[in-house]
Amino acid sequence: MPLFTRKGFFIACYLTNNRMHHSVKSSDWVSWSHQYLTNERQA
Repeated sequence: MPLFTRKGFFIACYLTNNRMHHSVKSSDWVSWSHQYLTNERQA
């Protein structure tokens, strides 16, 4: 997966997360992004 595509994916998800889920804690976002990176590294 190209780096620019992954970066764009994270930006889009981050913006969507902020727009739609203001109640979601930032720690949840960090946990999700860390899990995603770990899964991709293992794939």
